[in-house]
Formats: sequence, C-alpha cells, structure tokens
Amino acid sequence: MKKIQLTLFLSCLLLMGCGTSEKKSVVIVPQPQSCDVQAGSYTFAAGGAFSSNLSGSELDDLSAVLASSPFRLTASEDAGAAFRFERVDSLPGISSAEGYRLTVRAEATTPSGLFYAFQSLLQLAEVEGGRFSLPFVRVSDYPRFGYRGLHLDVSRHFRSKEFVMKQLDAMARYKLNRFH
Repeated sequence: MKKIQLTLFLSCLLLMGCGTSEKKSVVIVPQPQSCDVQAGSYTFAAGGAFSSNLSGSELDDLSAVLASSPFRLTASEDAGAAFRFERVDSLPGISSAEGYRLTVRAEATTPSGLFYAFQSLLQLAEVEGGRFSLPFVRVSDYPRFGYRGLHLDVSRHFRSKEFVMKQLDAMARYKLNRFH
C-alpha cells in the first residue's frame, strides 16, 4: 500500500513539474520573489548591443561585465538595442537597493540591482546552435538578506589567485555580496 501511495505521489509531482508544452519552468538561483513564465522565447546571436541610462563609471562597470559575458554585449546609444538596462527611481513592491525587475528590459534602483538582473539573464539563457534563447519571463526579485557572503580561510588552506577569482565569479552568479 505504501508503495502505491509513494508511486502516486511521485507521479503527481512529475506531472505538476512538467507544465504544458508551451510553458516551461525556469530555474534561477537563488529563487526570485516572483517569476511568471510566458509562452515563447527570444532568440539572438552573441555580440549584440545594449543601452542604458547609467553614465560615467557605473556605465563603464556595466559595460565591462556585459562585454566579458557569453552574450558579449557592447554599449550603444541606440534606443532600439537588443537589451536595455534602466535605472529607475523606485520599484513598487521592492524595498531593497539590490532588488530588480526583469521583463523585456531590466529595471533597478541601483547599478547592483542591474548587475543581479543580468546574472538572472545569464542563468535563464540556453544555447541553441551558437545562438542564445531566453524564455519570455517576468521576474521581480530582491534579496531576502542584506548580507550574503562567503568566507574563504586561506590561512589554513592556501588557494591560488585563479581559484579566488573563480570563487568571486561564482559568488556573483549566485548573487552573494560579501567576500571575507
């Protein structure tokens, strides 16, 4: 009897996770506050352009991150660029400075919010024959905790510079904000 109940329970879980053929589930780590997946996807080739309302060193920092990403995005003044990262004064329902909303365009109240929105884009991207595909999704997110860190004890276990740099990249991918 327990085997039958377990089998039915697991079957229900599998059916709930599959969804319809048009909609698919997405995985973003850490899980965002809200995520609404729509049918369809946006496909593009690497090397596209992005636009942003940031300026000065904030735009330079964002440009460096986007250019070194698999998307290889470069800054453009064109309003019709493939991606737009926009800094806004406020986001309803998002109280954290590191929060963001990601739809067809990314909006955040700080450059760090835009950076985390881009990390979610990287996690959503799928490579299909040299082209990238992003599902139509609406994500609203902000960190649950202000201090999200990693401690690396190099006094007892020495690590190379390359290892530490890889750890920093992994921290950025998973939206950790403190390195000790």
